[in-house]
Amino acid sequence: LLLQLGHTAPVADADLYAPRGKDPIVVSVAEDDLIKVWDAERGTLTATWPWKGERQPKRVLIAPGGNVALIFPRWSPPWRVDLQTGEHELLGSGRAPELEALCHTRDRKLVAVSRSGEQVQLFTFPGMEPRGAPPVKKTGGMAECAFSHDGRVLALGDKGGRVSWYDVRKNLEPLDLRDMDLAMDGLAHKRGTQTWAIKGRKDTVLWDLTTRKSTTSWRSQGSHGFVAWHPDGKRLISGGHGTRDFRLVDAATGQTDV
Repeated sequence: LLLQLGHTAPVADADLYAPRGKDPIVVSVAEDDLIKVWDAERGTLTATWPWKGERQPKRVLIAPGGNVALIFPRWSPPWRVDLQTGEHELLGSGRAPELEALCHTRDRKLVAVSRSGEQVQLFTFPGMEPRGAPPVKKTGGMAECAFSHDGRVLALGDKGGRVSWYDVRKNLEPLDLRDMDLAMDGLAHKRGTQTWAIKGRKDTVLWDLTTRKSTTSWRSQGSHGFVAWHPDGKRLISGGHGTRDFRLVDAATGQTDV
């Protein structure tokens, strides 16, 4: 299945929302100033909205319920966008430090945010109030971050290709640090396992946090992209600037369009 998003410019970010008992959806934002909402199971677009912010969007998070998304431009506070009507609301004012990386727990109650010159910090979502855990001291400029499926582990990938893991239950106590030698594009945890998908611009690696070894790898499709586990646990949704669309990838073989 090839999921055509219809953007006329590179995709900046996308978020997968897969509530139990409902079809999964993806919201994508791109440099063509369009917000796309699509059915990830059927591969069909369900809505297209024009982006109304002054600065180009960089990150998107779908709020619980799937009707609202928070869209984060690179240099300003986030916007709340109603996915049913396209209505926009700016949450804050002024210029913010450059947004580097952002991710959320599966229940969408906790968000990790990294901005230029600052530490990585946890916030409640969608209220965006700082959480009590101490900020994480960055090893370098952040490229990607992801929580484990149960929200107990936070993974951070820096621009130098290093990935570090932290225990959320123990005030972000470090668990592991690995140099993957990858230009980081995406991180995603597989439910019920210790397996993490690490997408680089050239290669995608599956990493086992328990054995601390790679289980398989393959050439990535596109760059500056996105990766997430499909709800069936056997495939990945992966894509990027090189393709301007997203493909389903067999996690065992790396074969696309499955």
